[in-house]
Amino acid sequence: MPIGPPSVIRIIGIYNARGTLRGEITYLLRRTFANEHCALCDITHGKMRRRPEWDNCSRAFEGECGISVDLLHLDQAPSDLLDRADFHAPAMYFQKSDGSFILALGPAELEACNHSPEDLFTMINQKLGEFS
Repeated sequence: MPIGPPSVIRIIGIYNARGTLRGEITYLLRRTFANEHCALCDITHGKMRRRPEWDNCSRAFEGECGISVDLLHLDQAPSDLLDRADFHAPAMYFQKSDGSFILALGPAELEACNHSPEDLFTMINQKLGEFS
């Protein structure tokens, strides 16, 4: 029986920040004083906590597509993803059933979502359609 192309089994969002206390403080300082930000953080979080809109959209997407969506900080990302020549953060990656990764949405595309989880999942669905 022929084996088809690897399918997307997981979506990984990578924040442009480390998940340690020091990393979170560094991000907060960069955001406050250098006007730097992470577009993925803007989509998933409000000022102090995760946005309910993100949780609702993520649950709905996972329920409809059966593909989990995981959010990771730079220090939590798989090394084979970090070692890629085309690695970006923030970004969204598709992980295929063979374990490899495909860049789905880069920093500019996340910016274009304008903090909207709904817009992000619309883009992800479009990319999944292109991948199929």
